Amino acid sequence: MLQVLFRILLPGFSLAVAGFAAYPKAYFSQWTGPVAVVSASQNKTASKIPRAAGSAPVISRNGKVLVELNGDFMMIIDTASKQILRTIQLEFTPNPSAAITSDGATVFAVTGTSIAFFDVASGVMIKSVSLPNSLNASVFLALSPDDQTIYTLYGNGPQSLCAIIVATASIRACLPVKSYNSEIFTRAMTVSADGARVYAFSFTTDLGEFDSGTLALLRNMRIADFSSAVDSLVYSRPQNAVYVSTYNYGNLTGNVYRVDLAKFAITAQHGLPAEPLDIAVTPDGNEVYIAGRGYPFGVYEGTTLAQTGTVNVGPTFGVVCGPY
Repeated sequence: MLQVLFRILLPGFSLAVAGFAAYPKAYFSQWTGPVAVVSASQNKTASKIPRAAGSAPVISRNGKVLVELNGDFMMIIDTASKQILRTIQLEFTPNPSAAITSDGATVFAVTGTSIAFFDVASGVMIKSVSLPNSLNASVFLALSPDDQTIYTLYGNGPQSLCAIIVATASIRACLPVKSYNSEIFTRAMTVSADGARVYAFSFTTDLGEFDSGTLALLRNMRIADFSSAVDSLVYSRPQNAVYVSTYNYGNLTGNVYRVDLAKFAITAQHGLPAEPLDIAVTPDGNEVYIAGRGYPFGVYEGTTLAQTGTVNVGPTFGVVCGPY
């Protein structure tokens, strides 16, 4: 499988939406071309946010600020006006990753071997923290619900799971985890709504549940065999579940899984006829959305993963739902 930065996604899109229940908005990113904004409240409508980046988008919990990344720059977008507020240059990283505070005031982005903290209003970097042994490594970020801790998973070969205190820009703890083929991930980790658990892929398709305080591995489960690779995962509080998208080596297909966290077991699965690259869940947990190349991916019911609709925005690299 080629590295993320070499996946070719075509510009432009067409839109067809069917079978949606009401939710705020879903933002579909493309490698080039505009962000497609799907609004079910107006039924079968879409608008565009012109820009030229597109991977692993993140949105503030209040839904006001959208962040788009590529390998060496970041765009900060006002969702109300659909205008790019500013573009910030970053140092190259193999898998770009970012996080943003609930109020949209501060964005955290991987730049080179550091995590930089940017003030959204001014675009100025206000502090940073260096990550040991992270040169040319894939670095993934997830922010705690109280905006006080950044969790990062990174490394070349052996990986480190670290907790970073936002207030002091200092590393609180680090724990080595098993190595995995990190070039395949769009999002490799997420945090539970109460901030007590971190979920990350500790070895290829093994999902690990970690204590957010000690970073100790509490539970571990195999999502798929080694003929597959994980692309993305996302947490849903209403469902008390994580959703995982995987890619099947060799045949350009994929799967989406629902993992019930109370049971710590897969309770639903849906096959996909093309490779998924990202996954998002609506704030109410009722619908799951997939971004990927080529195929017009569906809308999937949050509990059963039964397909309830279709979104056709052309090849897409990322998707995020908000506000929360």
